[in-house]
Amino acid sequence: SWWSSLISLLIESGVNVFHFGKKDDPILSSKRGYNNMTYLNFFDQVRACLATSVALGVDTGPMWVMGAYSHPAIHLVTNYLPNHSTNFLCLNPVNDNAETIFVKNTNFQGCNRKELIPVVEQKILAKVNK
Repeated sequence: SWWSSLISLLIESGVNVFHFGKKDDPILSSKRGYNNMTYLNFFDQVRACLATSVALGVDTGPMWVMGAYSHPAIHLVTNYLPNHSTNFLCLNPVNDNAETIFVKNTNFQGCNRKELIPVVEQKILAKVNK
């Protein structure tokens, strides 16, 4: 639910969102500005994502692929794994062209999305205007 509400807030802020993921991922928004790309195969999703200004994601394999291309990215990271109490960035995708937003001990469920939006927007605009 946090991801869906974050996507909605980004769209309301004027950001066009392209959702890459698994075919069975839930639809995250019905708003104009949301583009579901989950019907594409993995490699076509990578090619399409590389055409975006910036990728926004969590510590998943596709974000590691974007890192291999040094594609501008924003990583949303938390220590969600059981007993994950040290080395908080161990799952952070490696990418010299990325920013990381870390929220401790929440799995992002408890983060204030209205406070997170300006930070994400600022980082997105910085990447787009580079």
